[in-house]
Amino acid sequence: MIYAKRMMQLQTQGLRGSSRLLLRIVALTLMLLLLAPWSLASAQSGTTASTQASTDEAGTPDAETLRSQIQALEGAEGLDPELHKRLLDYYRQALEHLADAERYATTRSQYQQTVQQAPAEVKNLEAQTQGIEATPEEDAARYQNASLNELEQVLAREKGELAALESRLSELESQIRSLRGRPQRARDELDQVKQQRSAIETALQETPPADQDSRIEDARRAALLTERLALNRHVLMLEQELLSHDARLALATARRNLLARQTEVQRAFVQELQALANAASRAEAAAAASTAARAAEGLAAQIPALGEAVAENARLGQQLDALISQIEEVQLRQREVSQNLQSVRSAFDNTRQQLEIAGLSEALGEALRRERLHLPPGREIALRAEERNEQMAEAALRQFQLAQTEDSLTLKTQVEAAISELPADVSPELEAAVRNQLRQLLEDRQELQEKLAINYGRYVDVLSELVRDENELTEQIQQYRELLDESLFWIASAPAADLDWLRSIGLSLSWLLDTELWLEVASRLVKGFVAEPIPPLATLIGILLLLRNRTQLRESLEASRTAIGDPVHDRFSSTLRALLITLLLTLPYPALVAMLAWILTVPGESTTTSEAAGLALRAVAGVALALEGARQMCRPGGVAESHLRWGYHACRVLRRNLTWLLIVALPLAFVISFTEWVPEETYRNGLGRLGFVLGSCAMAVFAHRLLRPEYGLWHDDEGLPWGLSLRPLLYPITIGAPLLLALLALSGYYYTALQLESRMFTTGGVLVGAAVMIGLILRSIRVAERRLTQRRLEREVSRELEAAEDGEAVDPYLHKAAEPDLRMVDEHTRSLLRVVAGVAIVIGLWLIWSDLLPALNVLNEVVLWRQLGADGTEMFSVTLVDVLTALVLISMTMLAARNLPGVLEITVLSRLAVDPGNRYAITTISRYFIVGVGIIVALGFIGVSWGQAQWLIAALGVGLGFGLQEIFANFISGLILLFERPIRVGDTVTVGQQTGRVTRIRIRATTITDWDRKELIIPNKMFITDQLINWTLSDAVTRLVIPFNVGPETDPKLIRDLVLAIARKHPKVLDDPEPSLFFTEMLPGAQRFTLYVHVPELGDRLSTQHELLDSIRTAFREQGIRIPYPQQDVHIRSMPQDDP
Repeated sequence: MIYAKRMMQLQTQGLRGSSRLLLRIVALTLMLLLLAPWSLASAQSGTTASTQASTDEAGTPDAETLRSQIQALEGAEGLDPELHKRLLDYYRQALEHLADAERYATTRSQYQQTVQQAPAEVKNLEAQTQGIEATPEEDAARYQNASLNELEQVLAREKGELAALESRLSELESQIRSLRGRPQRARDELDQVKQQRSAIETALQETPPADQDSRIEDARRAALLTERLALNRHVLMLEQELLSHDARLALATARRNLLARQTEVQRAFVQELQALANAASRAEAAAAASTAARAAEGLAAQIPALGEAVAENARLGQQLDALISQIEEVQLRQREVSQNLQSVRSAFDNTRQQLEIAGLSEALGEALRRERLHLPPGREIALRAEERNEQMAEAALRQFQLAQTEDSLTLKTQVEAAISELPADVSPELEAAVRNQLRQLLEDRQELQEKLAINYGRYVDVLSELVRDENELTEQIQQYRELLDESLFWIASAPAADLDWLRSIGLSLSWLLDTELWLEVASRLVKGFVAEPIPPLATLIGILLLLRNRTQLRESLEASRTAIGDPVHDRFSSTLRALLITLLLTLPYPALVAMLAWILTVPGESTTTSEAAGLALRAVAGVALALEGARQMCRPGGVAESHLRWGYHACRVLRRNLTWLLIVALPLAFVISFTEWVPEETYRNGLGRLGFVLGSCAMAVFAHRLLRPEYGLWHDDEGLPWGLSLRPLLYPITIGAPLLLALLALSGYYYTALQLESRMFTTGGVLVGAAVMIGLILRSIRVAERRLTQRRLEREVSRELEAAEDGEAVDPYLHKAAEPDLRMVDEHTRSLLRVVAGVAIVIGLWLIWSDLLPALNVLNEVVLWRQLGADGTEMFSVTLVDVLTALVLISMTMLAARNLPGVLEITVLSRLAVDPGNRYAITTISRYFIVGVGIIVALGFIGVSWGQAQWLIAALGVGLGFGLQEIFANFISGLILLFERPIRVGDTVTVGQQTGRVTRIRIRATTITDWDRKELIIPNKMFITDQLINWTLSDAVTRLVIPFNVGPETDPKLIRDLVLAIARKHPKVLDDPEPSLFFTEMLPGAQRFTLYVHVPELGDRLSTQHELLDSIRTAFREQGIRIPYPQQDVHIRSMPQDDP
């Protein structure tokens, strides 16, 4: 509505020939003149392309011809079905190509028309934008005397117009962003289309096969010619799109500017209407309450019901006034948020344009860093938005309650209820007066409640609008932060170190040692303490108490270690108490620094310097808490040595080096952080960078003293109990990384080095914290294991005492149980602990490093190669990020293939009723699946699709199948073993002449452990092709055959009864099938019997045979049964002696 008025003003005013407009026209003319040579060359290129297109159109069939061909084919009879289908496909493709060509030609014509009309239209739009005058007060004055209902209606209508304008503005912004990035995409598309056109030209030059049907060749050629026509027009369209890009961008920008101006004016008009509505609502509420109060003023003192009604109306009026004030506050906050949103959007667009123009140049580094430093905190805005949602819910509930109150009692009922409470001696005249006044008061109350309900609805509306704007602001801040982080990480934030840098260090030192600077900070400390004295005083009292009781705390810490190792008195709670004491010993000095930081940052009359000092002290407090906490943990007899078992030597080395690092790190951390928050770049790049270099060198020295082989953490048995295998990797990384970052800072990339080192420090803290948590969990496991061992020993001693018959004294109290080795801890528990710790570390590292991920987007612009997609029509780029992502995926795949099956075993399979063989098959197949999927996904990132990979795999399979036939046979046999499962891990099998227990099934071979504990590696093929005996596949019961001989004089019936009785009594001999004995053979001097029994497990065979034979021998001896032995007759005859 307001814009119709503005447009009428523009039409009456005409175009104003202002100097600004004249300058823009001149600038546009000069730009066109400068672009004339390029336009001429492009026109010549376009003319050449048009000529080529016309030449190509000469032999190209038209749409009518193609349709007639299709109709003729559809009505044809007797054609071969395959030929018929191919002809129709070709002609239909040709018709589609003609439609595409027509569409490209139309779009090109539109681009040409835009180039011709854009200058005049841009001038017109700029004139309209300049002609809009913002007079919201005058426009809103027309509704000065309108009622609240009329204002609400007008306000709803104008808000609708504002929402429509904002929606259109958002669409235009999106269109402009797309236009800015379109040229590069259009050039890539142009290259792709030209490649496709070259392929079509090649196909047209090919000679068809001699035996091919001429109709097929005609149809194919028609499809190729029409496709060439479409591609030619596509090229012309893309070239014209590039030529018209500036004009179209200027036109879209002019439209955006006009729409932004209209939106701004409309928003101001809506705000004026909201102010009028608030004033009208407050005035009506005050008038209603005061009128009723004056009318009942004389009777309210006499009649309590009237007094209560007046008080209730006054309360509702106050509530309404407070609600309107809240609405005004929310509207004011919404205007601030809207302004911040527009400011951030404008800064975001300007920064992006500067980056597009200048790239990652050093000239932008300082400006971008300043923008990053002053960026609003998106996290706080998001939290406030969540609070607004709760306020909206409360307001909606209050509105519903008011509506329920209005509907609960009618006015007449309320009046009669109040009259019934009057005294009985009230005169009729007084009762009538009270009735009238009461009715008026209740009517006013209903009106107040209605106004409250309406304003609660308005409150919900303005809150929802505020939440919407705050969410948009949070999202815009996040996008802007990602853009800045992406750019700042790769831009030098300062000049490289030189003589000028050394001079700036001197200036920075003079500034830092200036007396006035610290007098200003001291003054702010005094003012902050006076403004908020209670928190600092409470903190000081707590610090003094901790310092006074440090001796008692140390004694308590020493006492907590006395019960460690005692199975009776040792408790995990003593470790938690020791941790609390360590924290109390750590707190005094970090708490003092944090208190000073809080005082300096208390809201008030703070200066830039004092606020920077407060923020720097806050950073120092965090560093002091971390380093001093680690130092106190490593004190003699402390938590690390006594409870976590870190070793005396390791704790001594850590504590000694943490002491000097604490002294060095705290002032350096203050200098670095202080110069970061001070606006002057000279101090930051001079003294701040020097502090960073010194701190990095100190970190390298600290790492060297901790990890050096000759006297580091793992020097001897008193070192750390974990991490020894990582020392060769940790030593060069922890020493080289800080030194490299120092060199990076000296070369000018101070911001990048600072961001990396701060996260490296936090990463080290996370890893140490994870080590402490693992140590605490293992400590709790050791305590539980020790107590279980003690209880088990006590039960054994109790049983021995009960079973003792000789009266000998046995000591039932065991003070020290056998120390359980950590290897005795349940393997599943330790594996699950490692998995949980690994997941926690990964999450922590993600939270630390995730905000630097946008910086890697720059690597996405490094194109390594380009190739066609799987369909052969679309080109895509393979960037450095794609290759790095593929490498990370492969690494993660290998890691997952190594660990995830174990996690599956621990978390799922071990809890299900699945035998070990099935569990092994599931974990092995899952490992193959993880590797296969990971490799396919990784190849997809570097442009190798599954359609391309499967042919490569097939070719390799055929080639390798002949050369590596045995290996492939074993691989396939391994898969058969896993799926058909003729053997399982744990089965006892016989393959050929080898017998043993299956311990491992791999891709190529299976491992069997024989009875001599030798591991036999047997190719999988033998299990499929050779004879295989699985003793435990479906039934572990085996038959035991025991032959024996007795003398010929023994009664066979006696032998049968005696031996079967012995067999039936044996606990491992099964009743079903029952034992049997047979008289099997008559031998010279002996009778042979054979005993057949069944045992439940293969492992019971030897022991059962031994015990049965021993029992049979003993029974035979008792019965006097003779066991014959083999006899051999020796005949000796004399040999004749020779005569001498």
